[in-house]
Amino acid sequence: RPSGKTAAQARKQRWFAISGSVIAVLAIAYGVTYFQGHNFLPESTPGWLSRPGPQITATGDFGKAPKVSIPKDLVPSGKLEVDAPIKGDGRKIANGDTVVLKFAFHQWAKSTDEEKPNESTSKELNSTWKQPAGQQTGQFVVGKTQLTGLDKGLVGQTAGSRLIIEIPPGDGFGKGQ
Repeated sequence: RPSGKTAAQARKQRWFAISGSVIAVLAIAYGVTYFQGHNFLPESTPGWLSRPGPQITATGDFGKAPKVSIPKDLVPSGKLEVDAPIKGDGRKIANGDTVVLKFAFHQWAKSTDEEKPNESTSKELNSTWKQPAGQQTGQFVVGKTQLTGLDKGLVGQTAGSRLIIEIPPGDGFGKGQ
């Protein structure tokens, strides 16, 4: 049975219904993204529903000192994390291999300020890039570096890569580091 509306009124009603649906979907998507980004949703929420959170970055030309950025609103996970922003095309590193590295070593910890429990602090402790020319590399035997986390993080990576390795205290120098 006809509704008694003109064709123009029917089109206008459909347009408002579609617009309302699109706005509702966008509002829901924003809410999911906002809550995931602020740790209100579980980590199991699908990636397409969330925006990427803060992350450690090492940028700049390969072969030159990287600019390392550790956001204050990112806290250490407490587990070994390895990221390869630049993958090398060399052979895979195995336990017992001798590697030549250039590195920037940062101390990163959850803030001890009780008013800022979701923040972190970081400082650069050492960098081969700050050494005189000809002394800007370190030579290590994987599996014998005294840093279990470094050994674990290097194994399986390809030579020529830029790596970001988050080493938990138990695999590093100890709880205070």
